[in-house]
Amino acid sequence: MELVYLLGGGAPIIKKYLATAAIANAGVVLEASDSLTGAGGVQAGPATGVHTAAAGLAIDALPSTVFPADPDGQVNADASVYVSVIINPNAVYRAKLAGSATEDTALATFSPDAADSLGENATDSATTAIQGGALWGISGSNAGAVRRVDDTGPRVGISFPNAIATTDVYSYIGAWPCSALLAANIFMNRTTLLTQVDGQTATTDEENFYCVDLELKDSSEDGTTNSYVHLIPTLHIFGAGMSSTLLT
Repeated sequence: MELVYLLGGGAPIIKKYLATAAIANAGVVLEASDSLTGAGGVQAGPATGVHTAAAGLAIDALPSTVFPADPDGQVNADASVYVSVIINPNAVYRAKLAGSATEDTALATFSPDAADSLGENATDSATTAIQGGALWGISGSNAGAVRRVDDTGPRVGISFPNAIATTDVYSYIGAWPCSALLAANIFMNRTTLLTQVDGQTATTDEENFYCVDLELKDSSEDGTTNSYVHLIPTLHIFGAGMSSTLLT
């Protein structure tokens, strides 16, 4: 992931924090430690499940080959146990969309089983698009057009601009801008290395990010391997309204 912009504009604020363990890659969203023991500071959030309050985005790595075996035993001046973090609670992160938990996996696509002259229903017996997420044309009559899926048909709430043909190719992800329906399968796991997003695995318990925007591209821009989502943490340790009860 990378910083794409701040909602309020301006430059990012970067701080160095003690890490609780190795951080293998830059571009990982870190969370605040909720433990009273150990090194404290920040740690990489989990790929799946709900993390504790976000602390920000790591902009450098802390490889295990140099990370001390006993970080809480190091003196505070030991730079090898510190990581640089963009801490703005209004920072928006740009994450590449992957089709599985493995980084850079192409997004799955499908062609509809039946044509629909109304442009509403892209039915595919082998695919269950993620309800509440996005469906868009990779190639064909609706290439580049994006619609929200309002059931698992997938049927869309607003018709595509053109009729749906069986020769069309579509893809889908489980995110939609400005959506906050926490039980509607619109939250996504991160990939194994935590640097991208697994965009096509339905989940109901990953309330870690809200979707701010989407960059969904068609075949002319390699959309299955070159599409992105803009995310902001739902809970940030430096955000307004943060309280200690939210860390327990």
